[in-house]
Formats: sequence, structure tokens, C-alpha cells
Amino acid sequence: MQPDLSDLTSLTDLITRTRRAVTDGLRLAGHALGRVERFVIDLGNDSRAVARDATALWRTVEEAAAEASATWRATPRVARILSELSRLAAVYRLHHIESAWVSEARAAERLEALHAREAARMTATLETLGGGLLKVGQLLSSRADLLPAAWIAELKRLQDQVPPAPEAEVQALLAEELQALWPREPAPDDAQPLSPWLVDFDPTPLAAASIAQVHRARLADRPDALVALKVQRPGIAELIAQDRKALALIAELVAPWVETFALGPVLTEVSRSLVQELDFTYESAMAERFAKALSPALATVPTIHARTSRLIVMDFVDGERLVPFLDANPGAERERVLERLARTTAEAILVRGLVHADPHPGNFLVRETAAGPELVLLDFGAALTLSDRERRATVELLVALFGKNEAKVAELLAELGFSAPDPEAPAKFALGVASALTPSDLLSIDPRVELERALALARLYPGLVVPASFVHIGRALAGLGGLFMHYRPTLDLGRVLFDALARASHAS
Repeated sequence: MQPDLSDLTSLTDLITRTRRAVTDGLRLAGHALGRVERFVIDLGNDSRAVARDATALWRTVEEAAAEASATWRATPRVARILSELSRLAAVYRLHHIESAWVSEARAAERLEALHAREAARMTATLETLGGGLLKVGQLLSSRADLLPAAWIAELKRLQDQVPPAPEAEVQALLAEELQALWPREPAPDDAQPLSPWLVDFDPTPLAAASIAQVHRARLADRPDALVALKVQRPGIAELIAQDRKALALIAELVAPWVETFALGPVLTEVSRSLVQELDFTYESAMAERFAKALSPALATVPTIHARTSRLIVMDFVDGERLVPFLDANPGAERERVLERLARTTAEAILVRGLVHADPHPGNFLVRETAAGPELVLLDFGAALTLSDRERRATVELLVALFGKNEAKVAELLAELGFSAPDPEAPAKFALGVASALTPSDLLSIDPRVELERALALARLYPGLVVPASFVHIGRALAGLGGLFMHYRPTLDLGRVLFDALARASHAS
């Protein structure tokens, strides 16, 4: 039951319960960090920071709870996710401590059980919380190269199999949006609210995700063709507003401990993109831009017939999801689809300046045609367009990085918006990361090793600010990188990259 914020007793109780939930999680993390300090490495500063900043967090929570009536639900969401993250860190660290006292085989067995248990728990938590927090799980679900198999198996359920919204609420929202598109006078005795516009509406969604779900139907005015209706989840706008508050609170809590990167610009961009994904008119415009820019020989985009800010009416695509298709076709067809995916991504970013920043496998379909499997791109809510200057500078930056031209790298990074207290830091960091990489061996890279190396380098250059466009490009490449590392196709990714760079140079 929603508490009444006009009632001081309810507000005080809210703050007390929130404080208890957060501090319990922080105390657990601090206790675990203290044990790690004694048994493994000196993490005393971290554990003392947890205790020191608990009081500051209390004040932040109290201020947020007092802001407005909409905030009352945001605060418990923050408490829940912080408590879960603290507990997760603690149980894994405790496992590593205990592993020192058992056999290697027993430790491995316990670790697998821990993975399965914690992955299921975190997936259930994200499903329960919903909203923008599901995006984190969706992104991680595509990183089979970085996460244990048990985590990937659980998180994959978040890609497009989120529990659907209540049917009656969805149909009410659909009726409202369809009325805005095609005004009709519903029959007074018609028990079906969608019948003036739709026939053969399937109430079971084809896919349900964090922000929207998709239903198959036929338009009453055009019953010969199937359409897909992408409809926003009822109440999601309010939930996203709460998650944006959660991001701000979490950033304030962790900022004193994370000095390597400037978190502010990244979290601001994540928060902004969540609002952007709520606007289906923007998504429709980006889908049409991708459809016009990409070669049909590489990928296609469903035709959009109508849209509002909360509904998209588009062609229904009878295709198979990407991962099941790749798993079922280990030969030439898998290679062909993965090559098209690589070429589509490189062409879109480097030649057309288009970034699909949410490339988890649920956003791709494979449709069988007479000419072979066809790649279909979906969901452009997180996509963006690079300015011509950003696109050209990104192309030149790749060339300069592979050529190890430090002066040019520094110039281009500054032009693109990278910065740090030490003006030379962005170029040194970028060249350091790229030093072990060449286009010819992209598929042989172990991302876990390279991630550790990049983090070690980053600690040498504190305060590094990454521009918003590269936050999106990083999301796009990280998701696809995990997919390629998992399947390891034989295609020459270096050649794909060089082909795109050559076309991009001509386009400039």
C-alpha cells in the first residue's frame, strides 16, 4: 500500500526502513571487506570508507524521501539494489576466503553452486524491480566471454522474456494510442476495447522487455497482413523516473571510492538514454534512418506504418531469434550471419555514423529467404546518430591508434570530448590499451585479460572523462564482442574493419 507522505509518521517509518535496509547491506560488505583485508590483501581503506560514508548516504536518502510524493518508491528501490550488490560482493569474497581451506575440486564445486544460486537470485531481483535496471541485466546477458555460464543462462531470460504487463492495462493503453492514431467511435456494446482497430489480436506477447512488449495482430482496415505492435509497458515512465533517482543516489555513494574514471558523464548519459527510450517517435525515426542507410544485402529493418510516443505499428517479421539460430546452424550459415552482423555494425558506425547501442541478441532476428538467411535489426530506442565531425574523427582515431601516432591520437581524443586532469592521459591510456591489439588478430583477443590490462592502465590516469558518443559505441561493441568471442567464427574481422574504414574514408 502506498504510504501517505503528508503523514509524518509514514515518512519517518519510510526513512527508518530504508536506512536499515541500506546499512544492513553496507555493514555486511564492510564485514566481508574486513575479513578479506585480514586474509587476502589490504582493503582496510575500502571497509573504512563503507562505514564512513554510511552516514552521508542516510542524509541523501532522507533528502530524496522528502523531495516529492513520487520519490517514496524510488528510495526503497535504491535500498534494494544497494543491499543486493553489497551482499553479492560479500558472498563471493567469502567464498574465496573459504576456498583456501578446502580442496581445489571442492572449491570448484562450491563455486558452481554459488554461481547458479546468485545468478538466479539477481535475475529474479531485476525482474521484480523492472524498469531501467533490467537494461543492466540485458547488457550483461550478451557477455558470454566475461561471465560464468550459470549467470549467462539466467540473465538471458531478461533479453525479451520479462514477465508481461497485466493484459487489461496493456489493452487499455493500446486503445488509447490507437484512438490517437485513427480516431474511431467504439460500439457501446462492444466488450473488446481493441475491435474498432484490430482483428486477431494476440494478447500473449511475442516478446516482453523492460520498457515495452510486442504483440501480433491484424489491422481491421488491412486484415490481409500481419503487423507487430510494440507498446510501452503501462507505468514504465514513472518507474524510469525513479530509476534515474536511483542512478543519482548510487553515483553519489560510490563516487568517493571510484577515482579511476569520472562517473558523472557516464551515469548522466545512461539516465538520459533511459528517457530517450521512452519516446517511440524517436525510435521510429532512428529505425527508418537505419533502414535507409544499410545495404539490404547486409541487414533489414521492419517497415513502420504508424507511431505515437507509446506505440509503434510495424510489419511482423517471421524470423528466428539470433542465438537459437546460431546454435542450430554451426556451419556456413552461422558464419554468414555473423559476418553480416560484423559488417553491418562497422558500416553503420564508421560509414553512416549510426550506433545501435543495445545490441543484445534479443534485438536481432534471422529470417530464411530464397537467397539464404537474412539478418533483421530490431529496437532502436538506444540508437544515436554521430555528427559528421564525430564520425570522421572516430575513423581517423582508429587509423591513428593502429599507426601508434600519439600526437594525432591526442588531437582526435580532445576533439571527440575525452579529457582528464592530466591533458596527456587520454592519449596515453588509449595507446596503452591499443598497444597489444592489431586488426588481424581481433578474434584471438581474450577480453578478460584485456579488461584487466585496461583497468590497470586506467588507474595510472585518474579522472578520465569519456564522451557520451563513446559510451554508446562501447555498449555496442561490448555486446557484439561477447557474441563473437563465444562463437569464434573464422571470418577475418580485421578485413571487415579495413573495408569499413576504406568506405568511410571515401565518404568523408
